[in-house]
Amino acid sequence: MDSQIAKQILVVSMSAFAALLSGGCASLANDPPYVPPPSGSTWTSVARTTGSYGTGEARIQNTRRDEVWQGRKVVAIASASGAQLFDPKDGSMLAVLAPDGKAAVSYEPSWYFGQPLSVGKTWTKSYRMTLHASNKVVPYDVSCKVESHDDVTVPAGTFKAFKIACTNTIGTDEQFWV
Repeated sequence: MDSQIAKQILVVSMSAFAALLSGGCASLANDPPYVPPPSGSTWTSVARTTGSYGTGEARIQNTRRDEVWQGRKVVAIASASGAQLFDPKDGSMLAVLAPDGKAAVSYEPSWYFGQPLSVGKTWTKSYRMTLHASNKVVPYDVSCKVESHDDVTVPAGTFKAFKIACTNTIGTDEQFWV
């Protein structure tokens, strides 16, 4: 059951993660400093799912706000399903909050794409994922590959984006455009 909860939280949180990473970076070729979107910004992400939980598409309304997590200021991306918390220095994901504001999942170290990005780059990282409802810590390994750097068209326009494909040890395959 813990694995199912973690998968559901991950699907929602990863769409916000990709949106946050792309918010301040037009190009990652020269590894510019991370700049989060301004507090109060809003946008809609789309999460498409397939597999054992069914197939579907969800539009998720996100709002960027400031929060405090474990005594330090963090960037929060809030939606109806809760909030994702990111390090304001590098955009790495620290935790996911439930709609009631309580911690649902946290990562040690924080979840982060390897940068600078380039087509063909691969990496595997190991994390400890804490499932706060059950107070369990589980190993969580993520392997990613930058597959391409192409134009992506969204309602805001057409942008160059890296397509990153990732798999993890809780059985989720994901794609991100950053």
